[in-house]
Amino acid sequence: MLLGVIAFCGFVAEGAVNSWSAVYLADVTGATPALASLGYFAFSGTMIAVRLVADRIVARTGAVGFVRVAATVAVLGFAVVLAAPWPVAGVLGFAVVGLGVAGIVPIAWSVASRKQADAPGRAVAAVAACGYLGFLVEPVLVGALATRVGLHWALSSAVLVTFGILFLAPSLRVREGAITRRAGVPATAAGRLSDHRRPSRGRPRSRRRAPTAFRAVRSASAGRSGWWRPARRAHPARR
Repeated sequence: MLLGVIAFCGFVAEGAVNSWSAVYLADVTGATPALASLGYFAFSGTMIAVRLVADRIVARTGAVGFVRVAATVAVLGFAVVLAAPWPVAGVLGFAVVGLGVAGIVPIAWSVASRKQADAPGRAVAAVAACGYLGFLVEPVLVGALATRVGLHWALSSAVLVTFGILFLAPSLRVREGAITRRAGVPATAAGRLSDHRRPSRGRPRSRRRAPTAFRAVRSASAGRSGWWRPARRAHPARR
């Protein structure tokens, strides 16, 4: 459940930047249309760069530490966007948001699959459903708030949601001794089955039986070693 909330918060930040970054730069900072479009471009570029190396970083720092740092970076990026009145500073702020948000949702999916190793697809689907709900809700929420308090303060709702990830990060910790059942086999023994032959679930194959009509006997009259010929079956009348 908490992993779904983390994915929800991560997609809230992504949805806010996806839908409102260009509008914010154009209306609040007075950027030209060409410069305003660079906000989402910078955000997407930094997200791609981080996701290419996120697995290596998580392998060294752990999922909890990585997500805490990522959420902090995303909050700082939003702070730059909301505090700086210049368009270029806003573009750089959205780029920093992309650095922080990039790895949050993929790590939540990865941890969900490891915690439910018996049904990883179901776990990832549940977490993804919660996440995409945030991607749909946040743009509408920002638009509703912008009509009352202005877009500058409406976008700050994404900052509050992203800040909440810091308190949810411990739920990403996976216990090393946790037992996950895979077809009724504990996780400690599941690794051993990969080195040995797994039992067949289908119909057992019938072994090939040796032919009974012929008997391989060594022919003394062949005159050379290694020659085998089948012995003839005796006729019933000669028995």
